[in-house]
Amino acid sequence: MTVRNNPHEDRKNSFVTCCDLWPDETYIIDKFFEDSKTESEITLLMCDIPYIHNPNMPESNAVAVALVECGRMDLFSSKVIQSIITFRWQLTRKWVMRKLFMPYLVYLATYIFYVCVVFDPSFEFLFDDEPTGIDDWIHLFTTILLTVLSVYFLVNEYRGFRRDGCVGYWTKIWNWVDITPPIMILIVIGLDYYPEHHVEEATGVVVEK
Repeated sequence: MTVRNNPHEDRKNSFVTCCDLWPDETYIIDKFFEDSKTESEITLLMCDIPYIHNPNMPESNAVAVALVECGRMDLFSSKVIQSIITFRWQLTRKWVMRKLFMPYLVYLATYIFYVCVVFDPSFEFLFDDEPTGIDDWIHLFTTILLTVLSVYFLVNEYRGFRRDGCVGYWTKIWNWVDITPPIMILIVIGLDYYPEHHVEEATGVVVEK
């Protein structure tokens, strides 16, 4: 028998999972091992850390925050800490991919299309010469999608603001990096829909977009 391969772990000679504090021999064999033609010596390390593996428990979140704010890099060489991070990543990876990474890829692709194609003045008459044609519908759909995604990411930032507090939020440089693009994109979209023709009553000058 050999140790099961962990599909979420690069190190194929280790396997991380959670179990009861005092599991019987059958449970350990079924949980940690699989049939193999070769055998090798293993080390079974069991840590009594209740609730730490469960992201719904406050103790688990407290440990995660402590690891984030910890300045001791040598702490992460501990097998126990590595196992906690590995197990937690298994649980959160799908959420991160579905809730953050994939929306961000769509956000980035839409913004590039908007800036490089839609925002070009020649795009207005690319498909037809009608005042309201296919190009206008594409323009509208692109800006609506950008607006929705911008609000989505701003809501995520607001949650972080409520969690960290005013001072804690604004003193983290990555929060500035995260919040600036959605705000700037909303400003650009607002300017894009500013009336194309307006008259300055004070000067009588007609300004065209």
